[in-house]
Amino acid sequence: MKNFMLTILMIICIAAKMVLSYSPGETTTKNDPPPPEFEYLAIQDYMLKNTLINSIRKRIEQDPSVVHQYSRASFYINRSAFIHALALIASNEYIPLLESCLSDSDQKIIADTLTALGHMRHTEAETALQRFAKNPQHNAETASSLINALSNYFSDSSADIIISFYNRKINTIQFNTTVITALGVMGTPYAANLLVSLYPQAPDTEKLMIIENLGYCRNSDSARLFLSAIVQAKGHQHFVQAVLSLGMLESQEHIPLFLELLHDESNTFVPPAAQALSYFSIPWLVNELLKETDEKTINSVNRFVYDAITKIISTWTEEEIISFITDNNLPGDIAMRLAELNDPSSIKVLEEILAHEDPLNRLAGLFALNTMNNDESRSAIMRHLPYAADLELRFMIPVFKQWLEEKTISFEEIAKPLSRSGYFREKEAIFSVALNVAEPERVFIYLVNTPDHPMNWLASYTSSYLTYDKAVIRGLTYSARKGLFRERYYAVKTLIQISGDSQEINGFLSSLIESEQNKTVKKLLENR
Repeated sequence: MKNFMLTILMIICIAAKMVLSYSPGETTTKNDPPPPEFEYLAIQDYMLKNTLINSIRKRIEQDPSVVHQYSRASFYINRSAFIHALALIASNEYIPLLESCLSDSDQKIIADTLTALGHMRHTEAETALQRFAKNPQHNAETASSLINALSNYFSDSSADIIISFYNRKINTIQFNTTVITALGVMGTPYAANLLVSLYPQAPDTEKLMIIENLGYCRNSDSARLFLSAIVQAKGHQHFVQAVLSLGMLESQEHIPLFLELLHDESNTFVPPAAQALSYFSIPWLVNELLKETDEKTINSVNRFVYDAITKIISTWTEEEIISFITDNNLPGDIAMRLAELNDPSSIKVLEEILAHEDPLNRLAGLFALNTMNNDESRSAIMRHLPYAADLELRFMIPVFKQWLEEKTISFEEIAKPLSRSGYFREKEAIFSVALNVAEPERVFIYLVNTPDHPMNWLASYTSSYLTYDKAVIRGLTYSARKGLFRERYYAVKTLIQISGDSQEINGFLSSLIESEQNKTVKKLLENR
C-alpha cells in the first residue's frame, strides 16, 4: 500500500510539472531539448534578458528551424525574450505565431506580444492588433500595451481604436493620458484632429498634455491653427507649452514671436523661446541667441540659450563651425590660433576653453587640441571626456576611431571615463558600435528606435558605421518620419549612406520628399 501511494504521488508530481511548464502551441519531443541559455536565465538576474534576446535573434536568423525549440519555453523571461527576438527579426512569417501568443493565459506574455507586434510596424501586425482590440476582456495591462502598440502605426482605423479608450475605465484605471500620448506618437493629421476634439472636455492637466502632443503632429494644419490661437494671448494658462509645441512643429511664421520673447527684458519667456528656436536649422538664429549671453543675462537662463545653440549647430561640419567662430570673433578663435602655435604651454588655456559654457567655444578648444596631435593634447581630450556634451562626442567618435586604428588608445581607456558621465550605458553602446568593438546591442537599438531620446540623433549618426541590420533600419525609418529636426536629419543622412541599391530604403526616402517641410532635410532627400 505504501509503495502504491508513493507511485501515485510521483505521478501527481510529474503531471503538475508538465502543467506548469506548458505554454500554448508548444509541442514536446525528446529530440529537441530547450536551448541551454533557458536553464541559465531561469536562475540568473533578469538583466541578462537583453543578452538572451539578441542570442535568440541571431540563432533564428542563422537557422530558422530552431523557432519551434524556442517556442516551447516554460519560464516567463525565456518566452518573453523569444517574443521580443521575433519582433527584432520583423519577418511577416512569424506574425501568426505571435498572434497565437495573444491567447496565452499569462497576461504579461500577452502584454509583451502586443508590444512586439507594435515594434514590427508591419501591416499584418497592425491587423493582428486590431483583431485583438475587439476582445472585450482586456485588463489594464493589456489595454495599455494595446494602445501603445497601435500608436506605432499611422492609420485612421488604429487612431479610432486608441481614442475609444478615452474616459474608459478598467478596474478603476483610466487611460486618458495613455490615449493622448499615443495620438501624439502617431502624429498624423487625423490624430491631431482627434486631440483637438478632446481639448474642450479635458481637465486642465490633460489639456496641457494635449497641447504638448500636438507639437508632434508636424504635418497637421489643425494643430498649427489651434496652437496659434493660444499664443495670440500671452495670458493663456498654457501659453508657454503652446510656444514650445509651435517650435516643435517648426512653424517659421512664429519665429518673430519667439525672437520677441527671447529678448524679453524680464527673462521670463527666454527659456521657452530659446527651446522653441532650437527646433529650427536656421544659422542666423545662433547670432540672435548669442545676444542673450551677455553680462546682463542671468546664468540660469544661459543654459537654455546655450542648449538651443548646441541643437542648431549639431548638423554643422567642423569647417562650418570654425568659419562661424572666426567670422564672429568669438573667444574660440583664440583656441585655433593657439593650436597653430603648437606650444605645449597653451594646453592649460585650451582646457579652460573646454570648460566654457558656450558650446561653440568648447568645440573650438576640442578641435584645437586634436590639431596639436601630441600626447599632452590627447590626455587633455581624455580628461574632458566625462564632461563632454553629446555634440562634442559626435566629433570625438572619428578621432577615437583613428586613435584605435593607430593603437594610440584602447577602448577600455575610452569606456572608463564615460562611466563618470550621464547616460553611461547609452554612450558606451554608441561608442562600441562606432568603434567596431561590438555589434549593436539592445541598448543601442533602443536608442535608434526612440526618436525623443536625447541621444537618438547621436545613435543615428553612429549607425552609418554599421552593416545592414533590420532592427536599426526600422528605427532609422521611424526617426526619419517622426523625429524632430535633428533626429530626422541624422536618420535621413544615415539611411542615404547605407541605402545602396535597396529598393525598400530608397522607396521610403522618396516617400518623405513631399511631406518634409524642413529645407535642410528636404535638400538631403532631393540631392541623394
